[in-house]
Amino acid sequence: MVKGAREMDRSTRLAIGAAVEAAGTAPRPSRLPGFTSRIASLSATAILMVTRIWHGATPASKSDEYLNLMRTVAIPDYRSTPGNKGAYALRRMEGDTAHFLMVTFWESEEAIRAFARDDISGAKYYDFDKNFLLELEPCPTHFEIYDR
Repeated sequence: MVKGAREMDRSTRLAIGAAVEAAGTAPRPSRLPGFTSRIASLSATAILMVTRIWHGATPASKSDEYLNLMRTVAIPDYRSTPGNKGAYALRRMEGDTAHFLMVTFWESEEAIRAFARDDISGAKYYDFDKNFLLELEPCPTHFEIYDR
């Protein structure tokens, strides 16, 4: 079974932390709908950005080609969207499978909508994805970023 974004190992969590640090800060975003966790009850004045994390997996034999497409097509697409504050492709090899995380930083929910269309709870896929990914996972995960 392919591990999802919610089953990240320590090295993946550290890589995401480094990407968050590299992205810096941005203006406060609007509230994301559907946040019912403790995070949603925190003061909105402390929100720096919204992070969107997507997980996908490819056969290891196709991972170099897929990573190249992520770097030459997907990342420039993310970064060209107004309100994007950073986009990073992470890859981890696990046996015959390569796991990818796209970690992106946004100044607001509206900025994510400009990239992913109105329903930000759904993943955005490129035409080439179906030739590489083991499955088309339906949902990215969104996090509000706080500095304190």
